Amino acid sequence: MSATQVVTHLRDVLSEQYKLAHRFWTDPKFHGPMMTIWVATLGGSLHSSVTTFFYLEVGATATDIGTLGVISTSQSLILSPLYGWLLDKHSAYSAMVLSCLVCATGCLVRGLAADVHTLKIGAFILGLGGANLWTTVLAYCSKYTERENRSLIVSGFIFQVTALKLVGKSMYPPFSFLLQALWPNQTTVRYYRATMAICTVFCFVGFLELLRTGKAVREATLVLPSDRASEDPDSAKSTKSAPKEKQSVAGFVLMAMILVLQAFCVTVGDVLWPLFLHDRYSWGPTYYSYMLFLSGVLSALGIASVSSFERRLGGSRFLIWTCSFAAVTCLIAFSIPNVVVHIVFSIGFVSAMACADPAIKTLATLFLPATLQGRSFGVLATISGLGSILGHWAGTRLYRMPAYQGSAVWAFSYSEGGLPYLAVTLALTLAVMILLWVSAHYDNEKDKQTPPSSPPSSPCIKQNPNFRRML
Repeated sequence: MSATQVVTHLRDVLSEQYKLAHRFWTDPKFHGPMMTIWVATLGGSLHSSVTTFFYLEVGATATDIGTLGVISTSQSLILSPLYGWLLDKHSAYSAMVLSCLVCATGCLVRGLAADVHTLKIGAFILGLGGANLWTTVLAYCSKYTERENRSLIVSGFIFQVTALKLVGKSMYPPFSFLLQALWPNQTTVRYYRATMAICTVFCFVGFLELLRTGKAVREATLVLPSDRASEDPDSAKSTKSAPKEKQSVAGFVLMAMILVLQAFCVTVGDVLWPLFLHDRYSWGPTYYSYMLFLSGVLSALGIASVSSFERRLGGSRFLIWTCSFAAVTCLIAFSIPNVVVHIVFSIGFVSAMACADPAIKTLATLFLPATLQGRSFGVLATISGLGSILGHWAGTRLYRMPAYQGSAVWAFSYSEGGLPYLAVTLALTLAVMILLWVSAHYDNEKDKQTPPSSPPSSPCIKQNPNFRRML
């Protein structure tokens, strides 16, 4: 692609995301939940640069940090399907209000923690609600959106969260400078503690916004194909004559397996990357925040482009290329002891894994109808929690495991800390193999079921003939 084509593509993508953000802001049923997500994301990302270092200052070891992650994410294994069931059968309003309030409480307890035991209590409280807030709102937005726009909604939601995380992370250096100027001559742990505890303020603001806009959320109704057909006679005719979209529990299960692998890889990166930089290159939170900023910029642009690339390549093909790229960049970044090589390829790895997240979730939920969106996202959150727990538990233990010269893992044996990333490379390779089977099997099934002369089933598909390739 030429520079002009790249600029044009980015302009179109950002214009599409702007329109989606405007819809979230102006549509009453989306405004309150999304405002909560925007505010909570901004507050949570502000302290992300110091979280690991705060744990170390309190007295946590690498294994303790992994245990904290297991405690918080394990709650999702139980509560996410319950939240999804409530969303499908009743209303997401109560679940979102409770989740936001519990998240604020957990952030406060964690920020005031003076020992590892209190950190574990804070992690447990966060797991009861905070871990499910983003999943519940995403499932809510997906459920009350047209099927043909689901890819845009999922990728747009995650893009907005990623962009706000980027803003929050970039706020840490000036916030730290201002904190030291207003509160001089304090210990490092006190500065870290103040940064961690301020997240509670953001969560509480989101909680108040949910209370203010609760009526519109409770009165939200599904947008069904029959509703769109009644508004558009041409769409009505094509809806009757078009074949039904393929639904497959087996396809959903395969995508859930890939999500486990992706969650494992992302968790290893989130938890161990600051430790790797600290042990290998003696970097602190400031330099790490710069790395987060760079990776965040590329991740945000990549996520914003996911919907566009899926329309061009197809969902499964896009994921195959993304996971393959992530595997190669991970192998290079964490096996070559050069800081420049590590910066370039580790940022590429993190960005690729960020793009894989909305693509996997979109492809998985397209296998199920809109009436099951709450439960499908709940199950996906549980599955993602399993991968995250595996990453916390196995990753931190592999990190301290010595690698032996001359072993089969020779590329990672030059120093301690490389074995978890070998596991990441192997996990991504397995994900690519599963995706190759999904692509071959379900593409062939679609070709058999969809006649070449079939008219499009909605106005959006009429404008975009490649929509069926999403599956």
